[in-house]
Amino acid sequence: SIERTVRTLMDSAARAQCDVAEVDVAELAERVTLLLRLRFRDAGVELGVELAPGLPPLRSDVGLLQQILVNLLLNAGDASPPGGRVELRVGVVDARVEFEVLDRGPGVAREVRERIFDPFVTTKEHAGGTGLGLAMVRSLVTELDGTVAFDDREGGGTRFTVSLPIITKAAEPDPGVPE
Repeated sequence: SIERTVRTLMDSAARAQCDVAEVDVAELAERVTLLLRLRFRDAGVELGVELAPGLPPLRSDVGLLQQILVNLLLNAGDASPPGGRVELRVGVVDARVEFEVLDRGPGVAREVRERIFDPFVTTKEHAGGTGLGLAMVRSLVTELDGTVAFDDREGGGTRFTVSLPIITKAAEPDPGVPE
């Protein structure tokens, strides 16, 4: 019942916040990493960015995209040991912009993998994690007509991938609303 209520609240919040405009993907990636660079440096974790050449703009909500990326990058940074590295890679695959967040932390425990995007599931109990971050990420990505997935990286760590259509569902005009 609580999980259903939280999902409803997160879905409503995502819809209420949607402010669609053209988003320069490279600029967004640079802004997000600049925002987090000091926190990563203080934790002793390197933050890298790899942008494919010629990234197309998205028609999406820059604030929601920033929230998604910040959350995924902070999780990756928290999972990384001092001296580790987190990477944000952005590219285009099959008319979709893909954002990959990669770390070399311990990975996601087998017993949590199936529920990693559910509310109140956390791997950071000891650090005060609420288990709402990835649930929020999934809700926001879904609102933007995208997908989010994760997998374990060979050699350790995880990769979270957010895939968004170059023209998102949220960007399409509402036929009931005159322009």
